[in-house]
Amino acid sequence: PLLGSALSVPAAALPSVLVNAATVITEGYDLSVIGGVLVLIREDLQLTPWQEGWLIGVQFFMMALGAPISGYIGDALGRKKALAMIFVLLTAGPLTMALSAGFKSFIVGRILLGLGIGGGVNIVSAYLAEVSPADVRGRLVGLEELFFVLGGILGSLSNFYLVDLPRSWRWMLGVGALPPLLLLCVLASPLVLESPRWLLLQGRMEEAKAVLNKLLKPAEVRQALDEWAHQASQHVEPWINVVRPADARKRDALLSGIVVSIMNTGCGITIITVYLATFLEEQSELGDEHGLGYLVGFNTLRAITVVLTLTFISDRWGRRDMLLFSSVGIIIAMAILMTAYSTGAAFLPYKLLGLGAVAVAHPIGLGSAAWPYISEVCSNDVRSKSISFMIFCARIFSGFATMSVPTLLRTIDIAGLFACLLVFNFFGLFAMYYCVQETRGKSLEAMGVVVDKVDGKI
Repeated sequence: PLLGSALSVPAAALPSVLVNAATVITEGYDLSVIGGVLVLIREDLQLTPWQEGWLIGVQFFMMALGAPISGYIGDALGRKKALAMIFVLLTAGPLTMALSAGFKSFIVGRILLGLGIGGGVNIVSAYLAEVSPADVRGRLVGLEELFFVLGGILGSLSNFYLVDLPRSWRWMLGVGALPPLLLLCVLASPLVLESPRWLLLQGRMEEAKAVLNKLLKPAEVRQALDEWAHQASQHVEPWINVVRPADARKRDALLSGIVVSIMNTGCGITIITVYLATFLEEQSELGDEHGLGYLVGFNTLRAITVVLTLTFISDRWGRRDMLLFSSVGIIIAMAILMTAYSTGAAFLPYKLLGLGAVAVAHPIGLGSAAWPYISEVCSNDVRSKSISFMIFCARIFSGFATMSVPTLLRTIDIAGLFACLLVFNFFGLFAMYYCVQETRGKSLEAMGVVVDKVDGKI
């Protein structure tokens, strides 16, 4: 009850909100732990640069595939049943990797985990948007970023404390199966409710009203039901109408969501999280243990920034302002890192400054505001599938980006890699400036008319 009060959400909604937000712990854990695991398994599994790239990249491709599949399942069976299937995949993937005998079986585990993570991100984003009051939606949906970073901290702590065990990388990966297994048990509880807006889309009006009354404030319940009654479309649109919408406003909403979703991971945060220990190790500056220790510090700084952002900035600043401010910070951080790595190993403090700047800049907007934006910007009839398509595009991009890193490190070195990320972020800032329209404080039923041409921006 105290936590529900602090978040301005009814106590009945709290189990549903927390279980869904905590789903992304697994993704955060894996992206962090795999960075330490890579340092340990290169010789153990005798990985080539090509295999190392595929080992990371294949998971993002599977995330891209898992998102639309889960969107279909979530619309057909409901958000809770879709989440149950996702938790099974999120448990099976880490266990398969931990027990793998070689590269091929390890890849199977990455595939299972990728499908689960991609599906989980999609269902969680849709669910949290659908059960959150409009005035605190940014804070609640932003919990995804908080739990993602907490998963990262757990992953880096696992690396740090398990590194001296025999076959340590197997233990590091296997521990990742515990959070989804626990969440699967909690999901079976009646305290976790079905999405009321999904029930409305199924024509189960009375059930939807009952759940709405538990989750939302009375004024928002009345507003949601009134707006729903006047909407022309009360069904879930087919995929063709999602990816090729006839309505110009829906096209604009989809485009802006794709841009923000790609920038959420493509700005460089994923590459740094996965390869941070490698960056430091390859410069012969730090041993394995110290490199893993800095990974703990990196994720801890991100977590502190997320908490401060959710407390003092989310739902006070606009989504657009947060995204642009964060993007400028990332550009500055990439410039610092490019300069530091081009001048040699003597500039380790400047490298840590640049990494710290990334850890602070990303959560302020591209982390905590991206998820609320992509879950809010589309109308009810296309929301789940639109989020799936946005995540599909972003994960395909991230798959190719992360897969290419081992090769790039051997051709243009680390400084060149950060130079590429600097240029990409300049283009990303420009795209968001012209594509992103404010959505803060709008009801989800009103999103069909939020995105329009205003002052030359979408």
